[in-house]
Amino acid sequence: MPELNNWPGDAMQYVRMALVIIGKMILTCVFVILYVYTPELFPTVIRSTGVGCCSMVSRVGGIVASYLSLWL
Repeated sequence: MPELNNWPGDAMQYVRMALVIIGKMILTCVFVILYVYTPELFPTVIRSTGVGCCSMVSRVGGIVASYLSLWL
């Protein structure tokens, strides 16, 4: 079976770096959407709890994205 990794030299590292940067960019966009759109989804009584939970989940995603370069 032929080897599947036919990338020349450092090309694979550039692909990994591009994926990490794209992931971080998407997470930044999610933060903006989170603080603009999410408060409109929840009733006033649970608005702060809902925004806080969504913020926590998005921050965990940011932490995981930092380690993508190690896992790819």
